[in-house]
Amino acid sequence: GGPSIRKTGTALPGRCILHIGAHKTGSSAFQSWLVKNAESLSRCGIAIPLHLIGSRGNAARLSKAIAALPAIRSVEQKDLARDFRRFLAAARDRTILISAEHFEDSLAAGRFAAVARCLHQAGIHDLVAVLILRNQADLLNSAFVQEVKAFLPVGSFPHFRDAALKLPSTLDWDRQLDRLQAAGFEARIGVYDGANPAEPIAASIFRLAGLQAQVPAALSFATPLANPSIGEIGALACHALAPLVAGTPGPLKDAAIRVIKDAAAAASARMADRPFNGFDAASLAALEARFAETNRKIAEHLTPDEAAPDAPAGPRPRQKPAKRG
Repeated sequence: GGPSIRKTGTALPGRCILHIGAHKTGSSAFQSWLVKNAESLSRCGIAIPLHLIGSRGNAARLSKAIAALPAIRSVEQKDLARDFRRFLAAARDRTILISAEHFEDSLAAGRFAAVARCLHQAGIHDLVAVLILRNQADLLNSAFVQEVKAFLPVGSFPHFRDAALKLPSTLDWDRQLDRLQAAGFEARIGVYDGANPAEPIAASIFRLAGLQAQVPAALSFATPLANPSIGEIGALACHALAPLVAGTPGPLKDAAIRVIKDAAAAASARMADRPFNGFDAASLAALEARFAETNRKIAEHLTPDEAAPDAPAGPRPRQKPAKRG
């Protein structure tokens, strides 16, 4: 079955809940929602360190500071860590909630014990991590499209995919879970259900964290996309034209990018576009084989519907491969 959820109508003093991603699972939308609703959440006993994380709600800088070993922290990171300790001391009678995808990177790099140590030193010992997972093929497709959308020099999709798979893997979900538990965190695992989910991402995260009963029923969990992807037509157009735009001077380059994106969006609307998928049958089979064991293990922490082969967390992407021309 799925993760256990503690229901409560009051704050949980001394509890820290970290939403740690994963990447490409609606984190930016959730963070925007947190900022918008921070005042309402504060009245419910949920403390968010807005002064340390900025207007977008992404605690990336803070997460890097507390994951770094004290001896190698920069001056800025030392200041952030100090201010975070002060915040924790003042918020011990509340539930602390922080969101940053970079926590997942720290987890993959084996630095989550440092995060736990920082919290323990401030007297916070009830540690929960919420991790939203996404099918590995879908995640790689989405990450590629986001790079292409920004007109970055990513090369071909196979090149991008292979380079991503050589990095310290954040896609071995069972290892991530083991690292969380070794650091003393209770892991709450959920599944990303696409851009138009039955349950908004904010509601999913609050449900997994056991926080839904702590907030009033009137609070809206509607979570508009903060960084929407583009379809296959837009991805292929941006990718093909990026080399031509790369050497264009600043203002002209910005104008050219806007024209390309507008034209791609118009074409997408007229031609019933679909999500980009760079996998062919062989490369998808290889990816499935690579992650078969980790997906089997993580399925033990999901509901049967979440772990089904055709579900968002299943082994196959939910669209056909992109045409090559």
